[in-house]
Amino acid sequence: MPQVSLLFSTLRRVLLSPFSWLYGAVADFRRAIYNQLNLRTPSPIPAWVVGNLHMGGTGKTPMVLFLLDLLKDQNPAVLSRGYGRSTKGFLAVGPYSESGQVGDEPLEIYSASQRPVFVCEKRLAGLHGLMNATPESQLALLDDGFQHLPLQATGYLLLSPFQDPFWKQAVFPGGKLRESIEAAQEAQAIFITKCPADLTQEQAQGHVEPMRELGKPVFFFHYSVSEPAPIWDSQPFQTQEPTFIYSGIAQQENWAPDCWNVQGSWIRKDHAPLGPDEWEELLSRVYKSGAKQLVMTRKDAVKLPKIQSKNLKVDLYVVHSEAKLLFQQHEALKSLILAS
Repeated sequence: MPQVSLLFSTLRRVLLSPFSWLYGAVADFRRAIYNQLNLRTPSPIPAWVVGNLHMGGTGKTPMVLFLLDLLKDQNPAVLSRGYGRSTKGFLAVGPYSESGQVGDEPLEIYSASQRPVFVCEKRLAGLHGLMNATPESQLALLDDGFQHLPLQATGYLLLSPFQDPFWKQAVFPGGKLRESIEAAQEAQAIFITKCPADLTQEQAQGHVEPMRELGKPVFFFHYSVSEPAPIWDSQPFQTQEPTFIYSGIAQQENWAPDCWNVQGSWIRKDHAPLGPDEWEELLSRVYKSGAKQLVMTRKDAVKLPKIQSKNLKVDLYVVHSEAKLLFQQHEALKSLILAS
């Protein structure tokens, strides 16, 4: 099967290469126009973009949470466009926010960090709003925005997954990239995400050898999945209990260990809604499977309807992904950000 998948991917890339070239040329031209005509407005506050060339799935949310902790002495705040929200303009994310109002990822970042988080589709206006709302914040982290060219941020951190590096990908539609790999030149650092936990420094250096000519500092991160945390007065998680998996995230890695007694799953697209109707459908699937435990990601859990849980016939648990910086590079990374 892997060989069939590779063959299909190669064939798709070849057949769609003319369209990929056109898509990439338009994106490159747009970036060149903004840069050469000085159309980009500098950020009014030190601002670092956590972005990617991929069309999602590189691990931006866990990375933002990691950076919030690393840079906590700067009282950092987060700005996101709030993908999928029904509102417009500048909004603060708070304890009573709903995902439909601010987006699921900003709400997850706020609930996990309790740091100031704001949403605004116009990043420059959002940064001014952030400064007024949290004058104590000395630094802003932008969740996504590498392609938001009207803003010239202080720096750009480009994420690339270990198993699917951008230098081996093609531009959409033949591949997964939003623009050509030449855009990586604008990054101040490359973050290789989702690395194996036992990655050696020799293996790490060999992995990034093809993009050595970029001359960018490279940082390596391992991502791990937390233990299931009970919510809604659920009992502690039991690996042998019949379990149902629910997930609506960009990259559907198999985060359920083999030791779990998984009886069923509902895997949905990224940012899939989880309102009252979807919740009833989910419970119906869980009960039909015979599962006694329901596990979902934190990104999905923030979308749970505000309902009473007393009639729930299943225990509910939440897992999340955590980014860990390898090779003791913490001070080097912090110095890079604060020196700019």
